Amino acid sequence: FSASEFGLFVNDVQHPSRSYWLDSSRPLNYYALKTGDNVDYRNKYRTLKIRLLDGTIRTILVDDSLIVAQLMVYICTKFGIANYDEYSIVYDLDADDASSVKTATLRRERSLQRTDKKMEELRKKCHTDDDTVWLDHSKTLRQQDIHEQSTVILRRKYFCSDTNIDQRDPVQLNLLY
Repeated sequence: FSASEFGLFVNDVQHPSRSYWLDSSRPLNYYALKTGDNVDYRNKYRTLKIRLLDGTIRTILVDDSLIVAQLMVYICTKFGIANYDEYSIVYDLDADDASSVKTATLRRERSLQRTDKKMEELRKKCHTDDDTVWLDHSKTLRQQDIHEQSTVILRRKYFCSDTNIDQRDPVQLNLLY
């Protein structure tokens, strides 16, 4: 372990998304710390599960103190993607839906309710940009309630032009959808 892997962390127990890392280049009096604030000295690195569009899940170590914009440079470099500014991370809503168990009941539903339920299931399968939850690039993962158990999806956000894609690069061709 090296000292650069650790940092001071203000831990808000009641609201974990309000917790934040202190910048090592700034003095402590820069921050508006109050009496009773929990300041921990902890490891900045955590695991992040990333689902690629081909369905594979990769787990990598990321710096928890970096904002998503800085993490995108690291993640795309790690996966061999050259144009990191066209990609972003989506919160995986399907991982949360998979945890709910569907049970059969003896009671029949009315046909209108049944078609509404079927349409809702089809809408979940058909990923549109309307229901896509893109992560904010100016915030950290912790500020957006992305925990170590959460899974995120690496997707192409900006379609600047397909001429930027190298046809000999299998990683970019695989991520293109």
